[in-house]
Amino acid sequence: MKIAKILLGDPANQKGFFNSVMERTKHLMEAESDVDCYMIRLEYGFVLRLLKRQFRKSQREEFSTIQGIKFKNLWITMGLLDYLLTYRLHRRAILDSKQLNNYVPLFKDYDLLSTHGIDAIFLSARVKKEFNIPFVTTWHGSDINVMPFRSNSIKNEVKQLLDSADHNFFVSQKLLETSEKISIEAKKSVLYTGPAKSFYPYDEEDKKALREKYNVNTKYVVGFIGNFVSIKNVLVLPALFKKIQEEVQDVSFVIVGNGELGNLLESKLIEQSINNLHILGKLNPEEIPDIMNFLDLLVLPSLNEGFPLVTLEAQACGVHVVGSNRGGIPESIGEENCFELDDDFVERATFRVIELLKNKIEQPVLSKDFSWDNVIEKELLVHNSVVF
Repeated sequence: MKIAKILLGDPANQKGFFNSVMERTKHLMEAESDVDCYMIRLEYGFVLRLLKRQFRKSQREEFSTIQGIKFKNLWITMGLLDYLLTYRLHRRAILDSKQLNNYVPLFKDYDLLSTHGIDAIFLSARVKKEFNIPFVTTWHGSDINVMPFRSNSIKNEVKQLLDSADHNFFVSQKLLETSEKISIEAKKSVLYTGPAKSFYPYDEEDKKALREKYNVNTKYVVGFIGNFVSIKNVLVLPALFKKIQEEVQDVSFVIVGNGELGNLLESKLIEQSINNLHILGKLNPEEIPDIMNFLDLLVLPSLNEGFPLVTLEAQACGVHVVGSNRGGIPESIGEENCFELDDDFVERATFRVIELLKNKIEQPVLSKDFSWDNVIEKELLVHNSVVF
């Protein structure tokens, strides 16, 4: 079977969605011998570059090798009007259908398209219409949770894509249930992801060495890893850390990430007088397993999540996770570790943090639902049912 994997992505933003797709692509390529990879890449037009003070035009490489996978780049130029209509006025879901249409002939000789990201899904739908080639798509989070509910026009666009796909995977049961508000006709199932092989428990000597490297010398370490944006609810961290600090002696806090709320988050942490605080900023993906391994517990208070890969990465390293009762978080870490984002969230979450830290509760073990053998087996069954 000749498969084209199509991803909407940015190699400079290798975080949750991107890393999840990359890891699944690696495992698919191990199971299937004939897979070509394509990445839809966005570049700013002249006016946007001026507004964003990016005076040099990016070099359009034909190919990029990322995490050992070779991608053919499909470049799309985003003009000011495209940006306004898509990201500000929410008049459409697809950045530029005309530019995407130019790439349709590239895929006429494939048996199947496997796609991630709204523009990639749109391109696959056009390929199917032109050449009758089936496509299977995966929905990861905001493409279902947020985007379709910004306007009726976008909701209709997303519905058409859901209905056009030969099969729709969703990264959590909660995300699939949300999709029912958009389309009940589309063919659907849940397909979980798994952590990369680099996430596993280090031995105690290595963990000790890492704590020394990062100048962390307390008994307990609580961390947050993610973007500093509204959807991640990062501004609740200062109050949460303050409460944990009041209840737990000898604790450090480690924060990894960056984003538009970074300065405000840091100022609020200072206001709350959080001690033993380590803000490490944005790190490369290969550095995250080291950070994860010297944590005792990870917090994830997001307002919504399709399915948070970081929770699987933490558990694969033997790290407990406490989070909000939103999106796919409970499916990953268990309802007993999730709490409603109400006035009592900080107190209830802190109580669970104390239980997990002090009572020596057994370290988490990942469910077989998140094993790559199980994930790829399910994916290949769908691929075969669609093509043959």
